[in-house]
Amino acid sequence: MTNEHKCRKIVGTCVKIMYEVWRANPLCSFGFIGANTYDPITRTEEKIDNTQRWRIYKHAMENHFGTETFAHGDQERNSSYVMLNKKKDVEELSGKLTGMFSQLYYKD
Repeated sequence: MTNEHKCRKIVGTCVKIMYEVWRANPLCSFGFIGANTYDPITRTEEKIDNTQRWRIYKHAMENHFGTETFAHGDQERNSSYVMLNKKKDVEELSGKLTGMFSQLYYKD
């Protein structure tokens, strides 16, 4: 987005950090919102659903973290993504995160 073409490095760094967190805490789960972009030049704001960041990070998570350890879930309507640790109660975690994301990113 900055035309510096560093997306691969940034996403790679995020994945490395996630692996380190998981290694230190094998019961952890992950979740994120792919924030929408604001362009100050055109003064336009990307919609909250199906953001470019969400699509990029979703693709990275699907490719770097398998389904043996994590249950993957996404919601295009608010650009959220979760990786729920299967060693925990996935349904309970999913309900908590869905509620949390809905409160934080309420849309009409």
